[in-house]
Amino acid sequence: MRVTSFGNAVRATDVEGTMIEDPIVEEVHRTRERLLAEYGGMDGLLREFRKIEDEMRDRVVRLEPRLPIRTA
Repeated sequence: MRVTSFGNAVRATDVEGTMIEDPIVEEVHRTRERLLAEYGGMDGLLREFRKIEDEMRDRVVRLEPRLPIRTA
């Protein structure tokens, strides 16, 4: 198996260079497509995420930013 990195994306191929099918990745892709269809695209999905975030605002932890560590 060979793993190649393209920025944030990682591609796994076998010795012949054929993409390796990963059932978990396939499930993530199917779920993404289902959610995009259900909420009418990325804008609708982001609206839904923001709505959920607003409903659960009491559960979100917001910490003050830390100052950078000073080194000698």
